[in-house]
Formats: sequence, structure tokens, C-alpha cells
Amino acid sequence: MPNAVNRNVATYGGFMNWREPRGPDVWIELRQPERDEAWNRVDIEFGFAPSMQAGEWPGFAEPARSTTWSVAPLFTEDRIDSGLAAVGEGLREALDASRGDDDFVLVLDWQHPGYRFHPQLAAAPVDWESWLVPALPDGDYYLFLAIDFRFGWLTHPWEQTVCCFGDLLPRMRPVLDGLGLDVIREGDGEKL
Repeated sequence: MPNAVNRNVATYGGFMNWREPRGPDVWIELRQPERDEAWNRVDIEFGFAPSMQAGEWPGFAEPARSTTWSVAPLFTEDRIDSGLAAVGEGLREALDASRGDDDFVLVLDWQHPGYRFHPQLAAAPVDWESWLVPALPDGDYYLFLAIDFRFGWLTHPWEQTVCCFGDLLPRMRPVLDGLGLDVIREGDGEKL
């Protein structure tokens, strides 16, 4: 997947910044201490417990004001590209609108580099290679979080879900409901 984006990667002091073609830095790699601090906070705030075992899902202590959708219906040959584009554009707009005075949001990719992501500078994703970290899970946990964790987007790769909370929730609900996706949990992980 990353090979297609490498043409837009610049390295500064050993850290990669991803640029829109002929544009500004959109993805700025977190230094290891920043990444460790962010993941430690995820562990504390959400009790992060990755697992491939269905009985141990969702893998996060979902926030009280959250909704979790199944995105499994988007992983079909006829819906994957349009679904990724719709979710990605909605997420980009919602992150930009929700970030307030923050310049960026944190983006974490389990077992991989994390980034400062500037949604206000990003183009909407059109395929899996458009963003360094996709909006939908494809084998890893992807987290898009406010710097202070007041809102977020948590993906689960094996359950094929997204959990949305905080200020992102009212902005993403029309996008996900509009795609006909089923809500599987509301609130603090209560199954429907």
C-alpha cells in the first residue's frame, strides 16, 4: 500500500512528512516519545486490548457518548472504493470542523508510525493509497484523535467496526447512516 504514496514523502531529520502533490505537509510523523505517550494514553483512556478473538472485542472501553457501526458491508468488491471515499471525505471534513483551534489531530496506526494529521490541508481519499493511514480498518487498528482525546475515531480491523465519539459523532452519523451501515453498540459498549 505505501509504495504509491512514497513519491510524496519528504524526510526531515529522519522523520517522514507526507505532502499533497505540490502542497504542504499533511502527515508529520510522531517522534518515538510522542508516539509512546499517545499509545500510553490510549491504553489508560480506552483500556486498549487488541485481540483477534471475537469474545474479547471490541478491544476498547468505548466512551459513554459514542456509537459503533459495522463497516463490514463496505468490504465488498462493489462498495469498497465508494465506501472508502465517502467515509474518508466525511471523516476529513468532520476532523477539520471538530479540531477547533488545534492545528492537527493525532493519528495512530497500531505497531506502525503515528502522525500529526492536518485535515484542513488534506485532500479527500480516493483509494487506499491516498492517506498514510486509511479511514477504514484493513488489518490494523487506526485511531484519529483530538490532541486532548475529546473526540475520536477508533477502528477495529477484525470486528470491522468504527467507533466514533465526542464532537465527531454528530458530524459522522449522517455519513455512516447514509451508507446504510448498522449501529452495533451505543454508549459505553452496550450491544444493541
